[in-house]
Amino acid sequence: MLRAIFYKEWLKTRWYYLVAVLLSLGFVGYVLLNFFRAAGLKGIAHLWEVMLLRDAVFVDLLQFVPLVVGLLFAVVQFVPEMQRKCLKLTLHLPCPELRMIGAMLLYGVLLLGALFAVSLGVLFVAFRAVLAPELVRHIADVTLSYPGVLGIHDMIVHDYGPGRQFASLHAEMAASADVLESHDTIDRIEKYFLEQEGLHVVIHYDPIVTDDSETGEAREFFAAEAKKLDPRLSIHDLRMVPGTTHTNVIFDLVLPRELDSRTSELKHALQEAAQRKNPLWLCVVTAENSFTGTFASEKAKEAEPSASEQ
Repeated sequence: MLRAIFYKEWLKTRWYYLVAVLLSLGFVGYVLLNFFRAAGLKGIAHLWEVMLLRDAVFVDLLQFVPLVVGLLFAVVQFVPEMQRKCLKLTLHLPCPELRMIGAMLLYGVLLLGALFAVSLGVLFVAFRAVLAPELVRHIADVTLSYPGVLGIHDMIVHDYGPGRQFASLHAEMAASADVLESHDTIDRIEKYFLEQEGLHVVIHYDPIVTDDSETGEAREFFAAEAKKLDPRLSIHDLRMVPGTTHTNVIFDLVLPRELDSRTSELKHALQEAAQRKNPLWLCVVTAENSFTGTFASEKAKEAEPSASEQ
C-alpha cells in the first residue's frame, strides 16, 4: 500500500518537482556565480575578511528557498485533491487515515530532503574547493610573516563556518633563539588570529637546529630528494645523531594518503639516496599523512649557514 501511495503522489507532483529542482539549482548557480565573480575581482582573501569580520556567508538568498519550495510542494500535493474532492476518496481506501496522511507527508519530506541535500552538496563541493585551501594558505602566510618562524607543518583546520574555525599547527623556530622570545612570538600569533580574525589557532613550538652546516645540508638534500620521488612529499623535524660507525638522520616524511601503499618503497628510496650522498648516513624515517601540507619560509634558508661559511 505504501508503494502505491508513493507512486500516486509521484504521478501528481513529478512535474512540479522537476521545476523545483531546476529552480533550486538555478538559485545555487546564481549564488556561486556571484561568489566566484567577487573572488575574481577582489580575491579570496578579501572574501575571507568579509566572512570573518562581518559574519557574512554569501548565501543569504538561499535561506528562503526551502520555505518557499516546501510550501508550494504542499499546495501542489494537497490542494488539487481537495478541489476535486479526491482526498476524501483517498481516505476511504483500506488503510488507516493517519497512516495514509503520514505516508503522503513522508513522501513530500523525502523528496524535499533529497532536493536540499543535492543543493547543499553542490555548495559544499564548490566552496570547499576554493575556501578550504585558501584558509590554509592564509594561516600559513600570516604565521610565516612573523619574525623567527622558519616553517610550519602538521596543520589541521576544522572549519564549521564563519566564526567557528579552529586550527592547530607546529611552528619551526631556531633552537638557538631565546625560548621566551619564541614563545612570545607564538602567543602574539595566536592572539592576532583570535582577536582580528576570530580564528582559534593553537601553535606548538618546534625548535630546529639552524647553526649546524651538516644538518642544514641534510635538510635541504632530503627535502629535494622527497620532491623528486613525488612533488607532494615533504619532510620536517630533521635532526642528526652522530655515532661511532654511522650518523642517524632522523626526520618525518609527510605524504598524502593515496601514497600509503608506497611508504616502504619511499623510505627505501630515501635511504639509497642517503647512501649515495654520504655512506655514513643512516635514515630513520617516520611516515605520516598530510592534512594540509608543509610550508617553509625563505627565512629558513637564510638562517642556515652553508658549508662554506663554517
